[in-house]
Amino acid sequence: MANDLLPIESVNAIELFSSPINMQVMLDKITEMAGSLSPDTSTAAGRKEIASMAYAVARSKTTIDDAGKTLVAEWKKRSGEVDAGRKQARDYLDELRDKTRLPLTEWEQAEEAKRQAEIDAEAARVAEIEAARIAEIERREAAIREAEERIAEAERVERARVEAIEAARVQQERDEAIRAKARADAEKAAAEAIEAARMAEARAIARAAAAEEEALAEAARIARAREDAIESARVSQERAVREAEQRERDRAAAELAEQEKARLRMLAEEAERAADIEHRRIVNRQILTAMEALDVPTTCAKLVISLIASGKIKNVSINY
Repeated sequence: MANDLLPIESVNAIELFSSPINMQVMLDKITEMAGSLSPDTSTAAGRKEIASMAYAVARSKTTIDDAGKTLVAEWKKRSGEVDAGRKQARDYLDELRDKTRLPLTEWEQAEEAKRQAEIDAEAARVAEIEAARIAEIERREAAIREAEERIAEAERVERARVEAIEAARVQQERDEAIRAKARADAEKAAAEAIEAARMAEARAIARAAAAEEEALAEAARIARAREDAIESARVSQERAVREAEQRERDRAAAELAEQEKARLRMLAEEAERAADIEHRRIVNRQILTAMEALDVPTTCAKLVISLIASGKIKNVSINY
């Protein structure tokens, strides 16, 4: 078709450039041939045919222009008319070339737009990967801070335990002092009772000088009173000791119960935190594996996960 568009042997430069009518006839013929093309950019053959036709139009322009140049070299007196014809042919055929090639040009522009969209999408994907990498770094830093907080909490709990043990020791010493004082008070009361019995006995013996039987009877009564006083003092002392020991046992049992409750509560909280951390780690690992399967670099994937998990990327979250 390109060779049929403008046969070289059919171009008579003198006739072609001697009259604008002849030039227009030639241009109309080229236009008719170019217009016979049915543009089809959906196939490679169609696109090739469009490019071939546009090239043929360009070659027609070159043929006419070359013929004009040759004529100008031979025909100096009519150079103005030839140059005008050349310009006419150049301008017209440039416009016709562009018009003929327009479907292919539009197709190429559409393809370029697609490629640009793909480039933009890839840039967005790389940006997301970089964001994930930063998020992973921040997640690791947060995990380190959380570990440090757990260590600090464990140290605080240990200090509290040591303080509780020290408080228990102080309380035990205080209770021992109370028991010692109770024993001392009981012994003092027993001694006073014995002394009172002794004095009563002495007074009774003095009164017994008046009558032996009365003295004997009084001595027996005093002896019984002395034994009763000693027994009463002993019972009082034992009761005081038992009560003090019972109070100590009750206090120690209550303290142990509170410590056990605190320990179980702490263990439950730590277990819950550990389970949550493990769950998040598993979910993050699943996301990382999925992103690696999509050929996302591991470092970038981890950064994206870290940024999302720490809330640095708005409107994006991980469903834990």
